[in-house]
Amino acid sequence: MDAMDDTRPHWIGKGRLAIPPAESDSQRYGTVVLLDEHGTPARLREFTPIGTAVFTATITNPVAREIGVEAGPRLLGLGALFFDRTTWNGHPARAAGVRPRDGRLTGWLDPRTLAGLDDVPVLLEAHESWPGCRCRPSYPTPRRKKRGPRKPRGSSR
Repeated sequence: MDAMDDTRPHWIGKGRLAIPPAESDSQRYGTVVLLDEHGTPARLREFTPIGTAVFTATITNPVAREIGVEAGPRLLGLGALFFDRTTWNGHPARAAGVRPRDGRLTGWLDPRTLAGLDDVPVLLEAHESWPGCRCRPSYPTPRRKKRGPRKPRGSSR
């Protein structure tokens, strides 16, 4: 494994970026959802980062040419990455966001960036800010099967 593998961005999902209604109603602006081509919430890849996450939305070259903007990542926010349950048009959805370390209650994600990315197809990513990425997949760990009674170590029958 080379050093670049340790700092690569972690792909969360691909789709049109949207702000859940609860976020704009509360003015927290702390999470976003991704929508597929039919307007249905897209599935997100969840993982557990260690430390502070840099949360970005990347506009790819084909999309950038189509909408007349520069391709590349846009900073959404910096803080503790989290995933939350929400709804979108009556459908259950997963949202991703970051909780800033400064304790503020609103404006967790950059409102100007959010406004510029509303309904734009993006790649949602998180990066470990320092000292390089140590993110772990958040897959459930399988339970161990209970075995029958064990004989004590060192004993023989």
